[in-house]
Amino acid sequence: MQKITPSRLHALLLKILPARYIIALMGTPGGGKTQIICEAAIECGMDIILEHPSIADPTDYKGMPVQKKDGSCYFAPIGIIQRLLKITKPTVVFIDDLGQAPHAVQAALMQLLHGGRLNDVQLPMDKITWVIATNGTGDRAAVQAILEPVKSRCWSLLELQVDVNDWCRWAYKSGRVAEEVIAFIRFKPEHLDKFEPTRDWKNSPCPRTVEHASDLFRLGITDKDVLAGACGEAWALDFLSFLRVYKDLPSIDGILLEPTQAIVPSTIGARWAVSSGLVKRASKENLSRICTYLKRLSTSAGSRDFEVMTMKDIIKSKPEATQCSAFNQWASDNDDVMS
Repeated sequence: MQKITPSRLHALLLKILPARYIIALMGTPGGGKTQIICEAAIECGMDIILEHPSIADPTDYKGMPVQKKDGSCYFAPIGIIQRLLKITKPTVVFIDDLGQAPHAVQAALMQLLHGGRLNDVQLPMDKITWVIATNGTGDRAAVQAILEPVKSRCWSLLELQVDVNDWCRWAYKSGRVAEEVIAFIRFKPEHLDKFEPTRDWKNSPCPRTVEHASDLFRLGITDKDVLAGACGEAWALDFLSFLRVYKDLPSIDGILLEPTQAIVPSTIGARWAVSSGLVKRASKENLSRICTYLKRLSTSAGSRDFEVMTMKDIIKSKPEATQCSAFNQWASDNDDVMS
């Protein structure tokens, strides 16, 4: 299976969706498949229909058998087929969790994927793009093998790989994740993707559960057991320990006000926390002061890693902040890491 990161997948979808090629994506539960596909469809200006064949019947895709007066039988379009016959603009039909569907349902779906024809009924294939997603057979998601004729109808089979940089930049840009949680993941990236399928009543860290933990934290919940219920006990213990470091940080307001005088943290966790705060607050009006502080941070750490990663996060998540002379100067001074 060929692996692909979220940013590469997003760029690929922007090309493939308008071309109406079928792509199939495998990934662990909670890895972000649905969100990436839906966001790309919206960016392409396409409608999206989300379909779950795992709870469908073969008749949903081949029609309901109806007997004519002469005794012959035909299949009348129902459900999703009727809806597709009425679409008037480019639409992504997202077949989610296909691997959970019985083989009879997969077989019924094949004819639609191939030519969009149901007996004498033709779907408007000039307006339909099919996208398929599934979990893996080892993910404890009730996944069966996907039929070979279904796979061969796809232009490419890919596996989504969780990427910390992509996730952090999405988290900054979307505003859906608490600053403290982003900083924690930057500090301990292994806590973003530790999916462990199990029969036990517990969760493990993945992009979906980390976002859930952030939602709880934003409500003011710092109860270890509740956070452990979201992402596992090890995640909760490490996050709460990180929060104690976070409380002692220099204020971001203070850094932006006096970047040459503000305290520079000495520990790695605190540096990542400051980096996260600066990304969230970056603008073209204050980028010069951020650059000044980051240079001090690099000198203190003996490495440009924090400076470079912070600026790359700003470039990806706050591109409007780079429309200034301060960024142009920084990029010129650091052209060796910008390629």
